[in-house]
This record gives sequence, C-alpha cells and structure tokens, in this order.
Amino acid sequence: MPYIFAVNEPNYRICIDNRIFGVPKTDKARSQIQSVKKDEKLFIYVYGSQRIYGFYKAISNSFLEKAPQKGPWNYTATDEKHGYYPYRLFIEIIKDYQQGIPFPKIERLNIGLDRNLLIRKSVIYITDFQANIIEELLKELPVKPVDGFKIKNIDEYESLFTQPVTVGEGQEKTLQILVQNNLGLLEDKLQPVTSYFNIQYGKFKGEIDVLARDKNKNFVVTEIKVENLKKDIWSQLFSYSHVIRNIYAKFEDVDVRSFLICNGFDIKTIYSYPEIKKLLRREDFLRVFKYQTDFKRKISFEEIPIIIK
Repeated sequence: MPYIFAVNEPNYRICIDNRIFGVPKTDKARSQIQSVKKDEKLFIYVYGSQRIYGFYKAISNSFLEKAPQKGPWNYTATDEKHGYYPYRLFIEIIKDYQQGIPFPKIERLNIGLDRNLLIRKSVIYITDFQANIIEELLKELPVKPVDGFKIKNIDEYESLFTQPVTVGEGQEKTLQILVQNNLGLLEDKLQPVTSYFNIQYGKFKGEIDVLARDKNKNFVVTEIKVENLKKDIWSQLFSYSHVIRNIYAKFEDVDVRSFLICNGFDIKTIYSYPEIKKLLRREDFLRVFKYQTDFKRKISFEEIPIIIK
C-alpha cells in the first residue's frame, strides 16, 4: 500500500541523504507510520514548495529509535521539540525524479487528493490508483542518478509492534493504538492501512480513526469510542463510509464496510442497531464490537449481538 510522507524543506534533504523517514514523537504520528510495512511504495510531499517527490521503497518496518538525539535530526529547536523524530523506517531510492510535481497539478485531476488532507499529518495513505497517477506524472521529469549509499544492520532495529503501548495523551489515543495493533482479533486478515485519516467531500470534512482493508481488499471504516455510543454515531460512521466509497473504492471496484468499537450503548442506539443490520444487503457490512482493555498491553473484543431480548 502506498504512502506519502509530509515534511518541510530541510527535513526532505535529511530524509533523502540518510535514506530514513521519521515522524514526530506524538501518538498520532506513531500510529500513522506503524501501518507502513517493508516493501511499500513511498513518496514525499514538501510543505514549503507544495511538491511531491519520489519514488521510494520502505526497506524496513517502522521502528522506535532508542537514541534519536544522536541524529540525523539534532540541529534545531524544532528537532528537539519533535523528539528528534524517533519513529522511523529505512528507505531505498527507486527513482529520484528532479523538480517534483506541483501539488495543484494533482488536485486538478480530481482523484481524491487535496492539500487540505495533508494538514497536520506525517504519513498519508493513498490508493494504488492514486499512486500510479503520481508515478506517471513523475515520469515526465528528468531523473537524477542515485548514489551507492547503503544502510548497515537493518535487522537490528525492532518493529514498533514489539514495543509496549506507552502513550501520554489519555485513554482515547491509547485505545486507538491498541485497536490498530490488534485488528486481526476482529476479523481474520483485517489489516490497518492508516489512522487519523482526513477525508473531504464537497463541504464535508472528517477524520477516520482507523482505515483498514479486509481479505477481499474492501475498505473498512473503523470508528473507536472510549465511552458508550450515542445515537448520532450512525450518521458519523455512514457519512465517512460514503466518502470512502465515492472517492476511493470506486477507482478500485471494491466495497466499503463499517466497524464500530465502543464501551457500550445508550438505549436508542442498541435498539436501532439490529434494525439497521436487517436493512443492509449484507449483514457483515456493519459490525459493532465491545472492547475490554487494561489500557496498557491487553485488549479483547466481543461482537454485539443483534437479538434483543
């Protein structure tokens, strides 16, 4: 699955020169980079010039650098503020297209990519269709020769998935990472592709907690609530799914499913849930789960039954 890393101009050069992509020490950035797997196709978006460069390949899974202050980010107060970008992965330059593509040129193609979707994001998931369009545009540019830079001892770095969940911004973000790391408990071969995913459709804007794909490549919009669900959850969930269907799924001829994870229901929501399920052409297109967790390492899920006694 392809991704765009969003950086400023100085960080762009650091990333390319050191063959390493890093994100700030925040829960959101961590959850975004840990969906990127080895061998994924990558691009870079530079905020200042508003251009996309590429393309690159991840040659490691994401990892937590134990001594990030040693570099390569350690030159400015901004680097220190961001924890010297401790969540990282190693990359290989596949093609170093010069100049980059002006992002407005991509926006005019109306393929679901908008600069607003990149605001305050470190890693942005894009579909294969979108990645192929970007790559075709890059091929119109001259190519810079790639030097023989090599990274040593990649296998020594630990994946983020082996690290304990230690977050500092409350139960909601802790739950977010626990769910993302354990989606396979909800359904076999369910894989996260990104988190905190910005969407925009006309005047409608939103942020999906976890966007995943199932064994049939269908998109799975997953919303997470620490507290009990309220009755307006259905409009939130289905509006997100509608946007994914009309912007992303249509280009790949796949479907969209909707999952909810919560602590419980209010009474109106619990009674509306089975009725909604009966109206669906396929009941597995909507699934609701109750979680149990210690907000540290362990989490389990129980699907809410639709039979009301």
